[in-house]
Amino acid sequence: GVAVIMPDANMSWYTDMKRGFRYWTHLTEELPKIVHRFFPALSTAREDTFVAGLSMGAYGAIKFGMLRPDMFSYVGAFSPPPDMAHHMNNPEFPEWEHRLYHDIFGTEEEYHAEDGDLYTQAPLRAEAAKNTKFFLYCGTEDVYLPQSRSIAKALSDADYDMVYAESAGDHN
Repeated sequence: GVAVIMPDANMSWYTDMKRGFRYWTHLTEELPKIVHRFFPALSTAREDTFVAGLSMGAYGAIKFGMLRPDMFSYVGAFSPPPDMAHHMNNPEFPEWEHRLYHDIFGTEEEYHAEDGDLYTQAPLRAEAAKNTKFFLYCGTEDVYLPQSRSIAKALSDADYDMVYAESAGDHN
């Protein structure tokens, strides 16, 4: 009684890219229509629809839960790296990767001003997402543990219905 839909979002971070494709629009508007056209027996009820992801997918799952709580009743985010400004400016990343993040999100100022910044969105979207349950998990040896903890704190501070858990493990 479960259907698992696993769309490919490439390296879009589930975003309508500044220079690239409109993945957010595709995933939130076009894909649900396609899925229900192919599988008309699938429920369209929000309470029957969940979203989950690992790593970039966890970022996407949190974003879906915040920005589209009308679609999803549960969110599972495993090893989320929510801080794209960190990715945009990380001196350990090669130049091509910096360009990629700027192609996706634009300038750092644009990123912070728009819906991709989960920290900015958390308090703004909390009321709309009050009936969405969030589960965040991260391994204690995961490189994104500090970011996972910080987004969990941001969601908790904004009164999301959220559970956060950690245990031994890395980014897998």
